Amino acid sequence: ANGGQSSGLEGLYGLLFQLPVFMHLWFLWFLCWLVVAFVLYTLIAKALRIEMLPRWLVCSPFSLLWLIPLTMLPQSFMQPQSFGPDSSIGLLPVPSVLGYYAVFFFFGAVYWDMDDKQGQLGRWWFLSLPIAIGIVFPIALDLVSGTFGIIPRLEDESTTAMVASFLQATFAWLMTFGSIGLCRRLLSGENKTMRYISDSSYWLYLVHLPLVILAQWMVRDLPLPAFLKFAGITIVISAFLLITYAYGVRYTPIGRL
Repeated sequence: ANGGQSSGLEGLYGLLFQLPVFMHLWFLWFLCWLVVAFVLYTLIAKALRIEMLPRWLVCSPFSLLWLIPLTMLPQSFMQPQSFGPDSSIGLLPVPSVLGYYAVFFFFGAVYWDMDDKQGQLGRWWFLSLPIAIGIVFPIALDLVSGTFGIIPRLEDESTTAMVASFLQATFAWLMTFGSIGLCRRLLSGENKTMRYISDSSYWLYLVHLPLVILAQWMVRDLPLPAFLKFAGITIVISAFLLITYAYGVRYTPIGRL
C-alpha cells in the first residue's frame, strides 16, 4: 500500500512539475508568478511602512555579501552534475527554481527604487567580468562536472556541493553586475539599431525554437564543424525572424498588442 501511494505521489509530482507544458516559454510563466508575488510584496511593504533600503546595501559590492548566500540556498537544490540553475517547464514551477529567479527578480525591483543614475552598480565591470569568466567559471564548471580535470575532487561531498553552489552564485552575480556596468558604459546613448533589436527580441524569443529545431535537423548530417553550423543557424534564423518582425509584426495589431 505504501509503495502504491509513493508511486502515485511520484506520478502526481511528475504530472504537475515535470510534464513539458510550457517548453521554452516557461520563463514567461515564472514572470506571472513573480509579478503576483511582487504585488503582495508591495502591499506588505506599504502596510509595514518599509522604506527604501540603504544604497550601500544594494548599489555597492557589499551587496554580494548577502546576495551570494541567498542565491546559494535555491542553487543547492539544483541537479548536482549540471552548472547553473535548472529549468522548470511543468504546469507548476519547481519551488527551488522559482526561488532562484525570485532572488534576481526582487533584487531588480529593489535596485529600480535606487534610481542609480550615477551607475554605482556595476562600475567595477572591468574587474568583475574577467574574474567571473577567467577564474570563477572554469573552477566552478570543473568542480561540478570535471570538464577540465584540474580541480581535485573533495572527499566530503557536502563540502563539494557547498563550494560549487558558492562559486555558481558568485559567477551569476559577478556576470550580472559586470554586464550592467559594461552595457552602461557602451550602450547608454541612443542607438536606433540596438533599440530595434531590443524591440524585436520578444518576438524572436516567442517563435524561434521550432525554426531552430528544424534548422538543426537540416544541417545535422552535413560534414561541417559544429561551430560553423551553430553560427550559421543563429545568423540565418535571426535574419529571417527580423524580416518577419519588420513586415509582419512591428506595425501590425500583433506589434501593438
